Amino acid sequence: MWREWTEPAAFADWFGGTESEVPLASVSMDVRPGGSWRDQPGEEAYELITVVLSDLGDGRTEMLFQQRGRMSAEQYERAGEGWSTFFDRIAERLELVD
Repeated sequence: MWREWTEPAAFADWFGGTESEVPLASVSMDVRPGGSWRDQPGEEAYELITVVLSDLGDGRTEMLFQQRGRMSAEQYERAGEGWSTFFDRIAERLELVD
């Protein structure tokens, strides 16, 4: 799970789900606490995305995800639906590794 969030090639593969392609050259990330990431050059980020990964043992990882910022409740609902498809893609990628 760590690799999915911290390696640009892995991130580019799952971000956008199966419906859109994210060019690897467009991904920029600083995964340190307080760092940032962009999936398109030049776009400003207005949302705070927090991802906490916890090792549960036996090859299991718990992921806590939070997004906050300036969007409306409706926009957050649509974003949540989008993130769900992205997370489904992560699950597919992790099944291939097992």
